[in-house]
Amino acid sequence: MHRRDFLQTGAVVTAGVVASSTLPQSLAIAEQAVTTQAIPKRKLGRTNEELSIIGLGGVVVMNNSPSFASKMVAETVDRGINYFDVAPTYDNAQERLGPALEPYRKKCFLACKEEDWTRDGSQKLLEEPLRLLRTDYLDLYQLHALSKMSDLEQILGSNGAMETFVAAKKAARCAFSVSPRILSKWR
Repeated sequence: MHRRDFLQTGAVVTAGVVASSTLPQSLAIAEQAVTTQAIPKRKLGRTNEELSIIGLGGVVVMNNSPSFASKMVAETVDRGINYFDVAPTYDNAQERLGPALEPYRKKCFLACKEEDWTRDGSQKLLEEPLRLLRTDYLDLYQLHALSKMSDLEQILGSNGAMETFVAAKKAARCAFSVSPRILSKWR
């Protein structure tokens, strides 16, 4: 073995020994810093809602046990995260998220999506998440996966999903706002 190879190998081995002896302590310090720092929040548009810059997607609890979902939500809220997002397309995520979120519902901003452009279909898709999520309102109810101009025309047309959205807002079942300026571009 050449002197240079010996010194390089020795340095790597020494660094590894030093790192392995201090690694658990370093990880504990890093974990403590993460759990004690509050997640920053930002104002949502022109609303008074302050949302965490990181949210929990319901897909995380999909196909997991109710106890896993409860632990996940509790830890998420404890760390200052208040934005939760779910959709009917996330298999059983709404079923799991509903009971887990129930104790924290007043402190959380809950967003849900739907993909039916008709009034009747979107009404059904609004009722289901309210039931499964065990809440009487959604903070944000979104049209998901619009891909064609004809989708938007159907949504805004007679018997379109927008009728469901407007009725839900009037009934305080979801809080959302559609700018008249934006709507006027499509009509």
